[in-house]
Amino acid sequence: MELTQHPLTPEDRGALQPVLARLSRLVAITTTNLIHDATFKPVPGSRIDKARKDKLEDSY
Repeated sequence: MELTQHPLTPEDRGALQPVLARLSRLVAITTTNLIHDATFKPVPGSRIDKARKDKLEDSY
């Protein structure tokens, strides 16, 4: 498959700008959630997981 590039007119750029901004925000949210889940969700069955379930996570 061969791709060709077409120059964008100022009107095209103006129309695409809100879409690109929205996609950038969505990607940033997904990345943030991924990092948050990786650092704040303990491994099931681990000591910290059990402590959180028993409301004892303050000791950690």
